[in-house]
Amino acid sequence: MEKLAGSTFFSGNIFQAALQDAQAAVLKQDFITAEIAFRRAVTQQKTSAIALAGLGQSLCQLHRVKEGIPLLCQAGALLLKQAKQTNDSRHVLDIAYQLLHWHAPEEALTLVKAGLAIGPNSANAQHIAALCLQSLNKHAEAFVYASRAIELAPFDANANILHAVLAAKLDKLPEARQRLEFVINSCGGADYARARMELGVVLDKLGEFTPAFQHLSEAGQSSLHAPETGRMDKQAVFRDIAEYKAAFNLVFLQSAADRLPDDGLPAPVFLIGFFRSGTTLAEQILAAHAQVVSSDEARLIPAVLAEMYKITQPGLSLSARIQSLGKAEIAHLRRHYWQTAATLFGEQVLQKVLIDKTALNILNIELINTLFPNALLLFSLRDPRDVCLSCFMQPFGLTALTANFLSWTDTARFYALIMDYWLSIRGSLSMRWFELRYEDMLNDMEGQFRPLFAEMGLEWSAECNEFYLHAQRKVIRTPSFDQVTKPLYHSSVNRWQNYETHFAEILPVLKPYIESFGYAVA
Repeated sequence: MEKLAGSTFFSGNIFQAALQDAQAAVLKQDFITAEIAFRRAVTQQKTSAIALAGLGQSLCQLHRVKEGIPLLCQAGALLLKQAKQTNDSRHVLDIAYQLLHWHAPEEALTLVKAGLAIGPNSANAQHIAALCLQSLNKHAEAFVYASRAIELAPFDANANILHAVLAAKLDKLPEARQRLEFVINSCGGADYARARMELGVVLDKLGEFTPAFQHLSEAGQSSLHAPETGRMDKQAVFRDIAEYKAAFNLVFLQSAADRLPDDGLPAPVFLIGFFRSGTTLAEQILAAHAQVVSSDEARLIPAVLAEMYKITQPGLSLSARIQSLGKAEIAHLRRHYWQTAATLFGEQVLQKVLIDKTALNILNIELINTLFPNALLLFSLRDPRDVCLSCFMQPFGLTALTANFLSWTDTARFYALIMDYWLSIRGSLSMRWFELRYEDMLNDMEGQFRPLFAEMGLEWSAECNEFYLHAQRKVIRTPSFDQVTKPLYHSSVNRWQNYETHFAEILPVLKPYIESFGYAVA
């Protein structure tokens, strides 16, 4: 059939219109519409790197990372061909950084190394390569690339901070200290605060606890006054929990099993707790078992929450929406949960035990109990003083929740809020729940986990003794990555004693929980 005149032009118009629709949807954070529009664009031009990359990013935003990553790689390969012709690898590096952001460091590293072959003097390429290797826990290799990055961009704050962080990982503490002091003396804003935070961590390792705490405090204060922090509503979680308590319905919660549909779907194991309380360590020990799949903080319950908001009456509070759920809605949301899990982890997830680990899922405990009243719940505990200190020292990504860690007193208030809620609700749950102490995990790992595996219907596995070997083969998304890829160690226990004088200010807030959870009050 003869090609019609002008058909190429017409096809180009369709492509451009689809691309414009997709980009407009992305600006509105409407990634469902963006996916549809990007697919139209890819249909018109199958080798369009911009359409493939946009589709890949949209799928990742929709938590369909396994679908999105190959498309980003395909876009990167197309851009690499162009880069070899233009001798400009900037767009290749953009895709590499996207891959790294979506926890695909090996794919990102392959791409960035190809970019370095084109432009070896790119400080950005060297920096991204170092980030990829850091994510893969290959600190010595990462340090080589980070060193090259600061040779090429000696005054770049991010490059200097990464170099210092890697130096500290390699026990080059004086070098890390010197580089962070250079950033503090030459930079401002977020770079200044991050450098102060990391310097506090380095000084802690050097045993200089008083200046360490001072730098941590000044880092927090600097971040508190940043414009982006001002846009965070860190009091929202306090209002939310006050609402949950006011709307609490004991009869509804304890009768959840009466509304459980006969759908044959399994129940996950939920692993929750406060930040830095040992949830990642517990997850990796459990995940070393061949019959276990771990979520690594995949957004399973948030996906269910979003679906619940679609099918419940508008204008209701969260608690009212949950309490309005009948058997049909519960069945729908349970299917949605497992469909999301299958998309993320494959259909085999239904034949294994899924560990749904997200520390602050305590905020969704009523919904979890409503949907899975027969599930097993593990609540991770650690000495409240060590928890608060670790949170205060951790460079979390800034959210409305983690903004509470920028102040020493706010850290304690936030901890007390969550633990008070747990203590108030744990006795009302129909789920089986166990409190798992971090210190007990270190002292008697098999003794702590063998009974928990039995609760899951599984035998103890000797592979769990070497959980760190299993963890080394994974990309773990939490700040605890370094800790859980090594054998058990006890140096993090009673670390708070190095800062005992600073606890006088917050001890009255923490004391009720220190006592409730069986820790000794100094």
